[in-house]
Amino acid sequence: MAYGRLRWPKEQYYKSSPQEFYYACLGYFDEREDDIMLMRNVALFASQLGGKDFSKFWPGKKKEAVRIVMDEEMKKQILAAHNIKL
Repeated sequence: MAYGRLRWPKEQYYKSSPQEFYYACLGYFDEREDDIMLMRNVALFASQLGGKDFSKFWPGKKKEAVRIVMDEEMKKQILAAHNIKL
């Protein structure tokens, strides 16, 4: 993905942190979603349905917040995997 869609050279990919890669991917998918919503709006105005029936034909994406809940077992596994002692 990093080489093709993000247009990153190999050097940038290997020097980036996991967090940088995550946010780069997040930005890429946000850009793709914006393109899709632009196409949806163009189709809406081209169809002249007024939005009511069109939403049934092509529903918009609903954003849902993702929340990661970390329990004690997961915390122990992460600490053990990275050899971190607290």
